Amino acid sequence: MSGQEDTCQFLGRPPQPGVGLGVQGALGRVGVEIASRFISNASMLAGAIWTHSHPTPAIQAAYEADPTLTAIRLDFEPSFRDSLTTLLHGLLPRRNQTCLV
Repeated sequence: MSGQEDTCQFLGRPPQPGVGLGVQGALGRVGVEIASRFISNASMLAGAIWTHSHPTPAIQAAYEADPTLTAIRLDFEPSFRDSLTTLLHGLLPRRNQTCLV
């Protein structure tokens, strides 16, 4: 059985596509501490990126008034996916360390 299958069996559900599949597949390799850290950080990233990618009407008006501001706009899904990928790649090399500080 693969690490992903083990993880899915442990979680009591089938593998899910997308981000969930990446976490489920990596969970068996990184251990509970790293996986917990990943989920915690991913939750914070989700809130920050969601807020930034759904601007208030005043911010939206500023974007429309000044096209140079489009460089700081974020689309939620690609930004969140890229951030999660970066986070996971940063945590993977640390999986064998006893101290994660």
